[in-house]
Amino acid sequence: MVYTTNLQHHFNHSSQQTKENTHRTKSTTLSRAQLQFNPSTNRRASLVALTIAIPLVATDIPSQAASTPPFPSPSPSSQAVATTDLFSITDRVYLDIGMCPEAIRQNRTLGDKSVLCSDPVSLGRLNIGLYGDAAPGTVATFKTLISSGALNGTQFSKILPGQWLIAGKQGSKRQGFLEPPPEIQQGPSNPDLLNSSAFKLRHTRPGILSLNLSENEDEDGIRLRPGYKALSFIITAGPGAVALDGENIVFGQVEGGGDGVDVVSAICSVPTFSPSQNMLNYNKFAMLLGDDRAEKVRKTWGRPLKAVVITGSGLL
Repeated sequence: MVYTTNLQHHFNHSSQQTKENTHRTKSTTLSRAQLQFNPSTNRRASLVALTIAIPLVATDIPSQAASTPPFPSPSPSSQAVATTDLFSITDRVYLDIGMCPEAIRQNRTLGDKSVLCSDPVSLGRLNIGLYGDAAPGTVATFKTLISSGALNGTQFSKILPGQWLIAGKQGSKRQGFLEPPPEIQQGPSNPDLLNSSAFKLRHTRPGILSLNLSENEDEDGIRLRPGYKALSFIITAGPGAVALDGENIVFGQVEGGGDGVDVVSAICSVPTFSPSQNMLNYNKFAMLLGDDRAEKVRKTWGRPLKAVVITGSGLL
């Protein structure tokens, strides 16, 4: 108990320091009259507006932490509703994770269905509890992704130890990205995006699941498609995740039982494309000059050099 208290105190202290160095404009409300895409607005408002408006019309990276803090204590194994210090868990799902020896398979042929390896090495299973009361729309959509199998064969697009992991980037399934099922494409917009209370839960510790709005990597061509929905999700991996507060919708957590801790730690250990100090300095200088290419380069940082793949998923 003393260890847990000290750990939480250390995490809270680190989180506060990170927040002091984070300069973001945050907004938790959005009127219907503002539902027009405007790149000059803050990122959350722009993406929320784009996510809602299209269906209506057409139908400084923080320093990487040395290690990932431990996860919370295991929840009861019962499938009944369980209460955590964050919110009530109403549903449970799982994600099986594997790793390929390379980011893109070199021996692929013209008829291959995927550029990823066909037999990833298992990294284990993530058992996830979902907050259906706090974010009902987001949870319903995520469960549809799970039950439809749409996430199977997709990869984590970004790994930032001490901060977060990103999965669910939309694109070609052959490239390891998510192709939304028809029931999501043709379904209603996520009501949580217009509910300010859905943005109140915080990214207080590792293993938090969040609907990715502020760090969304979907290409503009995909975002402009009729029926586009924001589906990318984040799994927090350290105190740097407090920078996500107020801009993304927390809707679940990796539960502490099983091998959840080991799986997230293993993902964080995968080598990624990381900038050298000279590259960091040049990039900062380019950003000061207003060079748009600087932001494009920054988006490549944290991309895994070995594909980390969701090999299976299901409802519990």
